[in-house]
Amino acid sequence: MVCAIGRARKDPARDLFEHYARLLRWPLELKEFDERRKLPREQLRARECAMLLEAVPADAAVVALDEAGRALPSRTLAVRVGRG
Repeated sequence: MVCAIGRARKDPARDLFEHYARLLRWPLELKEFDERRKLPREQLRARECAMLLEAVPADAAVVALDEAGRALPSRTLAVRVGRG
């Protein structure tokens, strides 16, 4: 499952998701969340966090990606999530 804040319209990100979803041997679901209320920044971040965490199954490995975050090579990421 991929959970995202915001809606992936027809753009390169959505195209990439669909491309990789077709390559997998298991179903891949995209859950998109969008808080429409006008909230102060910190409240908005807390609400988005809550929406994401509520969607995650109890036994799931969670990988949080942020465009302002640190880049990891694929192998390093795989090791960190226990698949490498």
